[in-house]
Amino acid sequence: MPGEVIDMRMNIVIVVILIGCAALFAQPYGTVGDTPIDDLFLQTLQFVHPEFSFTPDSAEFTAKLQKSFIYNHAFAEEARKAGLDKTPEAKEFIERIERLITDAYLAQKFEKDLSSKQVSVTEKEALNYYNNNLSQFTEPGVYSFLQAYVADTSEETIKNVKELLKKYSKIGETLDQFKMGAEGIYSMNYEKDLTLNSSHRFYKFLRDANIGQIIGPIQMDVQQVYLVLLSRIPEKVKNFEEVKKVCLQNVANEKASKAQEEMRYKAIKEYPVKLNKSFFSDFK
Repeated sequence: MPGEVIDMRMNIVIVVILIGCAALFAQPYGTVGDTPIDDLFLQTLQFVHPEFSFTPDSAEFTAKLQKSFIYNHAFAEEARKAGLDKTPEAKEFIERIERLITDAYLAQKFEKDLSSKQVSVTEKEALNYYNNNLSQFTEPGVYSFLQAYVADTSEETIKNVKELLKKYSKIGETLDQFKMGAEGIYSMNYEKDLTLNSSHRFYKFLRDANIGQIIGPIQMDVQQVYLVLLSRIPEKVKNFEEVKKVCLQNVANEKASKAQEEMRYKAIKEYPVKLNKSFFSDFK
């Protein structure tokens, strides 16, 4: 019973601490004049001044406030006292600024809401995505092989290179990394446990080759290349069920992106740009 009382008191203490922490973080970060520095204030300031950012360094934060808020706010108050906001030019300018800022804010919010909406995706669509993007769901193979670059493509040199390739291929995977050759004639080296995918220049030659088979010549610029495959761990394609959730999400992202692109295209059609040729070069 005493243990239960202690546990209950401990739980109450923890709850009080958590509530206190929540209240602490709910408080404003401070004030500037009579204006509370809260999250909305910071978000608004950063919207108008994208370069503005929060920093826990008080001196740096104060300097940023001075540059992005205090000076503008103080000077604007003096401008209002002088009636500068009442002139027709100022009123028109302010109306345009307000419209631009409002449009920018609402556009950002709309795009964010649009991207967060649940998009309907069928399993068939996800499967089609999987089949059309198998490379995304393929774990690359791991290869060990000898490669020889031959600059002197005379019959004697090529015969010598092939003999060396046969010799070292028999040693197999006990080989360590090495390089050898004769300058201006040929160079040879051993690649061990190299991860290859379809973008690698030798992938298509090594993928289906037999172990110990001499592959070549492969023409590369003025050189010929010869390869010998020593070992291969084949690439593995993940099955659809393993990546089904990823496919569903990617199709949803594509649909959302397409919807936004269609809206942009419609907007361009709805608001055509007509420019005065006398002010622009390369006019089309």
